[in-house]
Amino acid sequence: MLKDLFYLEVRELIASKSDFKNEKFKDVGYVGAVSYDAGLAIDFLAAFHKLTPWDDWYDPNYLDEFLVNVEKKPAELIYSKRKDTLS
Repeated sequence: MLKDLFYLEVRELIASKSDFKNEKFKDVGYVGAVSYDAGLAIDFLAAFHKLTPWDDWYDPNYLDEFLVNVEKKPAELIYSKRKDTLS
């Protein structure tokens, strides 16, 4: 039983390394790569799971940059009532 906790079956590949923008910096030790801190990850996850508005940023499409593919953006996100929001 405990052994099963450590071996998870991979059912579907959702992204490959080449899907990540920073992989182009691999050969130079990732110098020039962009990284995000835990606070931004928390904000992204909160919006992704519909706890906070997706577009509540200076650039209303900012969180789209965190997605591997914009087409994977959840359909029923929460949006702010800002008039300048375009998605």
